[in-house]
Amino acid sequence: MALLRTIVHLYLLSSPASAFAPPSPPVPSMVISSAVREDASSAFTIRIPPAGRLNDKDIFLNSLDDLGTLNQATKERSSLLNNMIGNKSIVGSSDELGINRKQEETSAAKSIAKPGSLSSFSPVAPGSWRVVYAPHMTTMANLAGGSFQVEYDLNEDGTMESHAKYDFPIVGQGYLSVSGTYSSVDDTYCRVDFDEAWIRKIGDDNVDTSRPYATIDEVPDSISKTIIRKLGRFFFFDAVSVFPVSFLDDNLIVFDFELLGTRITARKVRS
Repeated sequence: MALLRTIVHLYLLSSPASAFAPPSPPVPSMVISSAVREDASSAFTIRIPPAGRLNDKDIFLNSLDDLGTLNQATKERSSLLNNMIGNKSIVGSSDELGINRKQEETSAAKSIAKPGSLSSFSPVAPGSWRVVYAPHMTTMANLAGGSFQVEYDLNEDGTMESHAKYDFPIVGQGYLSVSGTYSSVDDTYCRVDFDEAWIRKIGDDNVDTSRPYATIDEVPDSISKTIIRKLGRFFFFDAVSVFPVSFLDDNLIVFDFELLGTRITARKVRS
């Protein structure tokens, strides 16, 4: 139970956000030949025009090993992420993201203005978002000899669920899930309020455990269910609930998690 408590603690501290590196020098612009990169688990494709100039977002995403899973942290990737955020170009709304996207001469990636406001994130938020880069998360998992894969499901009514598939020695494999709501604090800051937490261990029974329990109501009543719910609620406090958004477009978001001085980058995989 102590190890399970540690996993719950690590995950809830990770919800939502490279450990912040000092501001990095600008990354040189890149020109590459025609390429198309696809992720089988995603409905989105990164398309690079022939001999096109990649913007900073494309460069960062192309530095990752996999666009659908949590990638290991490197100094290069953190530098590219910081560069993308530092050089971003602000657009008024999500409607402006596609304007002249193919003809752009600048390397700056477009980010929606006032990303913490309801009017800015509501058009793009609903869907499934998968964490693709979070150095603090991979560092903690590596220290414990395990791994996390995290996905957020944001609903149009402002409710949300998050499922983290974990794989750790002794504890084994399973899904740690939380649910609650997401909302706006101001033009920069968003808020998540989780009110339930639950676990589904893989291989615990003879039924299909290849997916998490979708909601707390699906979890069979037990002592462990009660303990996990209480542990989860203990860790739901403001320091891990309010955070600024440093980048937002229609399929990528970067949160700043100020408690740990870290960032978490998530990519939209389903609308």
